[in-house]
Amino acid sequence: MIPSPKTFPAILSNLAKATEKQQREDTAQLFRQLSEITRTRTESAAVNESAAGTRTRAGTRIENKVENDAKNEAPGATGEGSAEASLTAVRERITQDLENQYPQIQKLAESANDRGAQRALKWAQKVTTLQKSLIDRYLLKGEELLADSSLFVCEACGFIFLGKTAPEICPVCKAPAKRFSKVS
Repeated sequence: MIPSPKTFPAILSNLAKATEKQQREDTAQLFRQLSEITRTRTESAAVNESAAGTRTRAGTRIENKVENDAKNEAPGATGEGSAEASLTAVRERITQDLENQYPQIQKLAESANDRGAQRALKWAQKVTTLQKSLIDRYLLKGEELLADSSLFVCEACGFIFLGKTAPEICPVCKAPAKRFSKVS
């Protein structure tokens, strides 16, 4: 599936905010770059559409522009500007963090007997695992994943939730529903 020109930049921007809260600036920067790439392409397609001035049976020319870009870049696109390639790069970085960084930092926190750091790391690891899962699901299902759902981000820990309403309580950090921000 092709990401929606309207929602994909917002999702990526919120993933950047969530990883920033986890103090993972390099990953946050990748999400910001992805957001900018998709936003720029959407705006470029809108300019091309307004110049052309017609609609197609499949939908707007914006959708056709994004679809044509996707055909040129995906599946398995590896070009630097490819949104799929960039999202895959973020997924790989997350995998590296889960396999290498978190276990190393956890050992340090345990050796220092720092229970606060251990708890914060556990939350961050859970949120990172869920972010990876969300990326995997989005790469597989595209916009279908977001159908009839809204995206909510926990302001306390960065947990990302897909549903009609925010959960009563964050499953990661136990923050109340009012700590969730809805992504528009």
